[in-house]
Amino acid sequence: MNSLYDNTEKEINKSKKIIADSKRGFVTLTGLIGGLLLKDAPVSQEEKNQLRLPYWRAVLKTFSLEIVRKNNILFLLFVAVSINGIAWQVTFPYLLIYIEHFLGYDKGTLGLIMGGVLIITALSTIPLGILVDRIPRRTFILWMAFAAAVTALVFSFAREIPFLLLSGVLQTVAMAAFGIVSGAWLKDLYPTQQRGQFQGVRMVFWVLLPMVIGPAIGSFLIRSYGIPTLLNGEAGFISTPVIYYAAAAINLLALLPLLRIPKQIRLAEVDV
Repeated sequence: MNSLYDNTEKEINKSKKIIADSKRGFVTLTGLIGGLLLKDAPVSQEEKNQLRLPYWRAVLKTFSLEIVRKNNILFLLFVAVSINGIAWQVTFPYLLIYIEHFLGYDKGTLGLIMGGVLIITALSTIPLGILVDRIPRRTFILWMAFAAAVTALVFSFAREIPFLLLSGVLQTVAMAAFGIVSGAWLKDLYPTQQRGQFQGVRMVFWVLLPMVIGPAIGSFLIRSYGIPTLLNGEAGFISTPVIYYAAAAINLLALLPLLRIPKQIRLAEVDV
């Protein structure tokens, strides 16, 4: 069984490399350009005179009960973002293997499906951004969390290319919309004097926890419910729709912290 799992991990790493290589050049280029164009704001005398805690003490204080209670809405949103990200990471690392080995499509068809989904999703971000500004954020994000669950379930039943393309687009659009509205909302909720610090905290909930917990859940499900097979002459597992069932269920859990956020928040700049 260990050898089966090891070979599946190799296939997963190959799939990740395809995605990573396509992004690396673009990310590097935009990062270099952005770094050259950005300029730090001048530091005021008040900031220079401000007493600062040692680094690790400041980090630990950020997660203290006092800070969490004072910013309970912010941390409820952090939790929802993390759950949503975990659901996505349950399936995403194994997506290419699922389409190629479970659904049986060759790499050329796989590229067409993935390319179509990514292009349509990218084009949808502008109208999504407009909707975010027009619909109350709490309402919008609740619907997107629910849509993410439904579309993950729908994708698990997709077999033919048109259905795969449609369900894939709906799933990624729902996830993108969730990310857009949550990102905008989080920035409005950051404490005024600690915006940079809480941008770092956001990465814990947005990136670290989802990328550790999500793939671990997906890996466990594949080892437990995957189809034993031979991949490149070695024993391995093929992922099955069960990972999408799990993703749908996890996405529904994101509704719990969101429902605890009141409809009205005493912040003039936040329209909820």
